[in-house]
Amino acid sequence: PFRESLRFKEFLSAIDFYPPLQVTGRAPIRLPQPLTPATKPDAEGSNLFSVLYNLRISHPETYERLLALMRQAFPGLKRFEFPVVGAGQVTLAWYDESSKQPFYPGQLSEGTLRFLWLAAILLTPAQSSILLLDEPEVSLHPQLIRLLVALLQDYAMRSQVVVATHSSDLVRWLEPDEVIVADKEDGQTRFTRADTLDLAEWLAEYDLRDLWQMGHLGGRV
Repeated sequence: PFRESLRFKEFLSAIDFYPPLQVTGRAPIRLPQPLTPATKPDAEGSNLFSVLYNLRISHPETYERLLALMRQAFPGLKRFEFPVVGAGQVTLAWYDESSKQPFYPGQLSEGTLRFLWLAAILLTPAQSSILLLDEPEVSLHPQLIRLLVALLQDYAMRSQVVVATHSSDLVRWLEPDEVIVADKEDGQTRFTRADTLDLAEWLAEYDLRDLWQMGHLGGRV
């Protein structure tokens, strides 16, 4: 019993929950950060630069994969650097073909910062027993959402990920067996797997976004 409870405790401690990243004003992801041995981004993005720096050193192939993804998402990106800006602190320098000078986190858009943070979460070798993401599509362009879904599907091949979303743009790229619809009925929440619904004929002409908006999936749009 003790070993089982210990394993269960370890399992719970490996569950990671990420709400939408805060990126406004003086959010941690826009400021210089202490350089630490971190291998997994935290929920505030306050260690993201350390994670990327350490990934480049310890897992260069994974880092290059992340960089290739970011170049696909943001054409013109050349590379990242992590200059020291104070005692033990670093920042992110974004080098782009459009400018002779690098861009820094305070100059990057909300969607850019959120996508970089999500990419680091989903590509880092440090796995969660269960990864919980709440509305990861916030601030993302629809084209970035498609890339995000591909990342999520790849991650799901290696570990378990649960995403809560109200975005039809995200649901559009999913398969029915990847979707669970939540409805509230008589004060209770009912969950229905989309692949248990009779959707085959509809899916010949429409995607899940269309069917959700048409009311065939349930759930409030």
